[in-house]
Order: sequence, then structure tokens, then C-alpha cells
Amino acid sequence: MPSLLEESPTEASRYALANDKLRLRFDRRGLESMEDLVLGKTFRFKRDSFSLEIDKEPFDSAGLRPAVVKQEAGAITYTFKTDRYKIQVVYELGAGWRFFSKQILVFGPQEGSFSVDRVEPLQFELQDGVSELYVQNSRYPRLGPLGDRGLEETGTKAYVAYLRMSAKHGLFSLLQNPFFECTREDEVPSLHYSPEMQWQSAWGPFPYDRACIGPYRPTGRRISKDPVPEWKLSKSVLDGQDEAEVDAVIECVRAFLMFHPQKPTKIHFGWYENDYQVDISKPDGRKEYKRIIDAAPAVGCDHLVFAPQNTGISYLNECKDSWQWEYVLWLTLGEKIRKGEWHPDRDLVPDSIQ
Repeated sequence: MPSLLEESPTEASRYALANDKLRLRFDRRGLESMEDLVLGKTFRFKRDSFSLEIDKEPFDSAGLRPAVVKQEAGAITYTFKTDRYKIQVVYELGAGWRFFSKQILVFGPQEGSFSVDRVEPLQFELQDGVSELYVQNSRYPRLGPLGDRGLEETGTKAYVAYLRMSAKHGLFSLLQNPFFECTREDEVPSLHYSPEMQWQSAWGPFPYDRACIGPYRPTGRRISKDPVPEWKLSKSVLDGQDEAEVDAVIECVRAFLMFHPQKPTKIHFGWYENDYQVDISKPDGRKEYKRIIDAAPAVGCDHLVFAPQNTGISYLNECKDSWQWEYVLWLTLGEKIRKGEWHPDRDLVPDSIQ
């Protein structure tokens, strides 16, 4: 059984989490310092706070006092209570992590529902000065080319924010949510997003998306902030993320993967042969596509994306998706599935697909 400590915090209370890469120290309100055992560097936090908006009512951690602090293996939980809600802030440090996570849970009244409107899980100020705050924003804020009208905004904003302090160290910070924004007021960076959801108390606590923070040592080698457009000859401008920043975020993402492949997955994409021009409604087309299928394993591929045209089943001019791909999706049955003309537990697979 993991060791468990639960107590009312006092001014003198001190808590800690550690693994083979990081050592975190906490005071009665939150994170106090993070020691990176790889860099031999300690990052000290002058401020670690959060704010919420629930049912349009704002809550700021500066005006809340934790009633209970519970420590167990790998995690520390601060519990705050208001007249109507219970708020928990959970810090977690997993085995092998070179970052830690911070997650907020909100418990509503016993019955009914409440709205979760806005959250700033990360509001922090470091003792070391931040020379640059670099935010990598989404490259796809719209569902299509920027010049196209009528396409809805995806709402995606930032992916990750880097606090660059010197040539020797920095911190990445992110929310596990592609709709977050990062702002900075003086020396206080803040990551926030707006769920704008109605939540039933019977479902349990509302879990805001995790925040993650981790250190890195810059390499001095940067990549381009924006990729060179396809079919364009252009010299890349190395104005984006440092290679070490990319690696630190990749390591963080991998820690949450449910599937860990032991070897690469090799996939053949039929559009390399312009397979959308191969019409499998005709015998010659099926014969040609079978050669594509047979050739894929010969070059080491064990998967294939099947996307030919099938004029007996679907038609390009009847596509309703913005990419005009519906006619080749779902074994060329995409349009019929949308129209309700074909269902897997009711209808036979057409001969041209078999």
C-alpha cells in the first residue's frame, strides 16, 4: 500500500514528490520548487495559483484556503472548499517523468448540474527571469485554406508554451487541450481555456484537462515555426522551436499513450499511385488495384489505405465533405452510409468491393 499523509496544512507544512529525474517541493498552497536532477538546476516558484469560473462565478486560489492536503505515492492533492463547491488540485509525478502534471477537479452540489465556464490551471511566477515566452500555435485554425469562406473556425489555438530563461535551461508548459491560450502579464505566464460545458453532479467531479510543466536544456538548433508550403521553393527560416523543446514535449506526450508499439508500423497509401483514379467498378480496375495490394507487402508494408473510386457505388460530385473524399471512404461506401442507404448489419457488401 502507498504511504498516505492527510492533514490540515500549516505555515510550516512541507511536502515532496520525487523520482529519478525530478524532485518537487510544496508548501501549504502549492508548488514551491522543482529540482531537475538531469540539469542540476532548481526552478523556484514565487507563485503557483489557479482561477476558475463556475456558473459564471469567479474563484481565485488567492482567496481560497486549502482545508486538507493529502499525499500518496506519486501525487499530492490540495482540497479547497467553497459554500457550494469542492475543488481539488492534484499534482502528479509519474515514474520516469521529466515533467509533472497539475489537474483541477470540481465537485458540484449533490443534485443538479453546474456550468464549467473558464479555467486558468497555470498561473505561476518564477524566481528566475524569463527572457522569452515562445508559444507554438495551431497551424490549422480553419478547416481548409485560409482564403476559403464558409469554412468554420476549428477554435484550435496553442499547443505548447516555452519559457526560455537562458542558453542553458528553459521550461515547457502545456494543457492537454488544443483550445488553450497562453498570455503573460509582467513575469506571470498564464495558460487558460473555456470548456463552456454543463455538467451533472451525478457524473462525479468535473476533470479539467491536465497541465504539464517540464525542464529542458536548449541545443541552440531551431526549426522553422511554419512549414514550407507544399510545391513551393523557399528557404526555411529557423525561428521556431529548439530541438530540445520538441523532444521534451514528445517525451511528455509518450507518457500518456495507451499503446506503445515495439516496432514501426509500415503503411502503404494508395494515393501514391493516384488510386482515386482507379475505378474498381470495372474488372480492369479491380485487377489493377489487386496489383497494388499484392505489391505492398513486397516492400515491407503490413497495412494499406484503400481509397479507389467505385462509380457503381459513389460519385465525386456527390461528396459533402470539405476535402471531397467522401466517395472513397469506408470502402467507397461513405456516401451511402451518410444517406442511410447502406448499413453493415443490414446490407451485403457489394461485389465490386469483395
